[in-house]
Amino acid sequence: MYYTPAFRRSLAEAVVQRLRETQERLDELEAWCGAMERLERYLPPRTSRGAP
Repeated sequence: MYYTPAFRRSLAEAVVQRLRETQERLDELEAWCGAMERLERYLPPRTSRGAP
C-alpha cells in the first residue's frame, strides 16, 4: 500500500505531537511524585489499620 508523502508527513507530525504531550504528562507526574516524596519526610510513620 502506498501512502503519499503529505499523508506520511501529517502522520509523523501527529505522532511527534502525541509524544510531546506524553512527555509533558510524564514530567508533571515525575514532579508530583518528587513533591510527595519530599512531603513524606515530614509526616509521621504510617501505621497499620486499626492502630491508634
